[in-house]
Amino acid sequence: MIRPISAVVFVLMFSQLALAQNAPNPLYSAWFKFKPGASATYSGESRTLGIDATIETTMKLVSVASDKVTIEVRRKVTSGSDTVEQPVTTAEIQAVIPASIAMAADPDEEIEVNGKQYKCKVFRAQQVESADGKKVDLGLVSRTWLSDEVPGGIVRVDARTEGAIGLSTSLTLKSMNTGVEK
Repeated sequence: MIRPISAVVFVLMFSQLALAQNAPNPLYSAWFKFKPGASATYSGESRTLGIDATIETTMKLVSVASDKVTIEVRRKVTSGSDTVEQPVTTAEIQAVIPASIAMAADPDEEIEVNGKQYKCKVFRAQQVESADGKKVDLGLVSRTWLSDEVPGGIVRVDARTEGAIGLSTSLTLKSMNTGVEK
């Protein structure tokens, strides 16, 4: 089965993104203002252990609560002539989370995606927290561009590992359905 780094990147992004201890989660805020049914679809390329793949990921808002939002994630991965539609998963994005990724804010940037300009907050992450609360440096370095205009906020993600195992993924917003904002 094809398992590109994008699955790791999105799980880390959605469940762990934080700016400071007990900080508001910007990904929660980016979904909270939309009604269930809002979605964003991303496409991109991944290279895992020398294997190239094309990825399409759709995230759809399922429910909104004061402490979390729930999203549905659908992913299709193509490598060579093989295409795999991975099982649909759900993820809960907490409203407030502990500091678990060494997250640094870069200067805001305006980027163009599909002919549209997005003003984005840009974040860099370099390590994650394991399930037992210990910080673990996986060598994962990511940059994420977030815009208030996009359900879930993510306009672009570039991630890679440094070290012996070479993994890289780049995903960009392909389309979105904002529905009607709250």
